[in-house]
Amino acid sequence: MHTIKEKGTVGAVEFCNAKATTLTDSITRLNNANIKRVSDKPRNSNHMANAIELKHINTFKNWYPKKKRLLP
Repeated sequence: MHTIKEKGTVGAVEFCNAKATTLTDSITRLNNANIKRVSDKPRNSNHMANAIELKHINTFKNWYPKKKRLLP
C-alpha cells in the first residue's frame, strides 16, 4: 500500500515485479512458513490458486468493500 500511495499503481506493479520474490523468500524464512503468490486471475498458470486458496481470496474480496477489520 505504501508504494501505491507514493507512486500510484504503476509504481506498485514495478515494485512487485522487482521485489516480490525477494520479500516472499525472506518472510518465508523468517516465519518458517510456506508462502507463495497465487491469484484467482493469474497471468502465469503457476500462480493459479487452488480450491482452499480461492476460498480465502473470495473471503477477502467480500470483506474489502465492507471495510471489515481483518484479524490474523
